[in-house]
Amino acid sequence: MRFFKLEFLLICVLSGQLFVVNCFAEGVGSSAGGTLLQPVSAKAAGIAEAYTSVAGEIVGLPYNPAGIAAFKGRELSAMYQNGLADDNFGAVLFGASSEFGAWGMSVGYYDTGEIDMYDLDANLVSKTGQKDIVAAVGAGLTVKNYEQFSYGASLKLISSEIFGEKATAAAFDAGLQYRDFMPNINIGVAVQNIGSDLKYISKKEKLPAVVRVGSSYTLMAGENRFRASVDLPYMMNEKETLS
Repeated sequence: MRFFKLEFLLICVLSGQLFVVNCFAEGVGSSAGGTLLQPVSAKAAGIAEAYTSVAGEIVGLPYNPAGIAAFKGRELSAMYQNGLADDNFGAVLFGASSEFGAWGMSVGYYDTGEIDMYDLDANLVSKTGQKDIVAAVGAGLTVKNYEQFSYGASLKLISSEIFGEKATAAAFDAGLQYRDFMPNINIGVAVQNIGSDLKYISKKEKLPAVVRVGSSYTLMAGENRFRASVDLPYMMNEKETLS
């Protein structure tokens, strides 16, 4: 059972790095930093993360910072998820509105825990399989005298550790959003994870750069609101569209 658990954890670590990205990649190692693509809330995951055109929710910050411009007041979102092995993921987002838009911040954390393995001298050692921390701060602003149109940007910092080897990188997101482009229809476009490489030892790995285009339709039925949304994320390094 111990060997099986170690084997399973190794698969989880590799999958955490390659899931989403390398499944669609032109070649192995096209992008790293898969934690940047983790869903930050159950709400976003529930609609397949089609959030590029969704307005007025702090959950939209990691998908299109322009979308938070429409939200009013203060909002806090938190998520924690246990994996199939000892791995876990958590995220906290907070935002507040201002006169011309809103600002927000988020912290995400992924950890596989300690993994037992044998070194070249057959000594049993424990090392962190994978541990990532992603912090971001951003703002969404509306255009004066034209509040249907908003723009936004966010700055991200990622610290990553894989089997004791550490790497850091910085990146930014930017986006535009047009609310009520047609009655009850929003459209949005955003670019994500544009920045420096993650460097483990001497090997540099690109971040998973993405271009997102999306649209959403909202139907009000009394006090109830129904929304349908769709996103087309394009992986820039892999030159593939996720479907």
